[in-house]
Amino acid sequence: MTSRYIGTAMSNFKESSHDEAVAFLEEFMVMFSSLSIKATSTDRDCFKPVQNGVLISTTSALRIQHELLNVYNFLFVLLCRFTRDALENLFSCVRSKNPVPRALEFKLTLRLDHGKPVLQAKQEGELCCGRMDAVARVCGAEEGCL
Repeated sequence: MTSRYIGTAMSNFKESSHDEAVAFLEEFMVMFSSLSIKATSTDRDCFKPVQNGVLISTTSALRIQHELLNVYNFLFVLLCRFTRDALENLFSCVRSKNPVPRALEFKLTLRLDHGKPVLQAKQEGELCCGRMDAVARVCGAEEGCL
């Protein structure tokens, strides 16, 4: 799930390697869902939110890589690109002036290009690439309004 290099990326170049990686992630999900975490106040087993989070993120990664490789014919998928690092970098830039910005302050900060260095691809190996217009589309705003 943290593949950062083409050699460890999900791809259909070597079917056996891809199948092994998928099988490992599926086994990991089975193992993690069957973990028994005891509640401190009782002796009952309980399903913790961390287990749910791991299962959701692993299932999502498996479905996304399948779709990108088989439907859209991508050569490989770096699953590390789906982490929250880029989003956290964006929010740290926005919060640099005000730790708890209101909606208008957030929008104005994005307008002042504080988010652009985070979202523009500069060099190979950066976690996030794109343009501010892409953020506007995701947020539901019209292009060029930021």
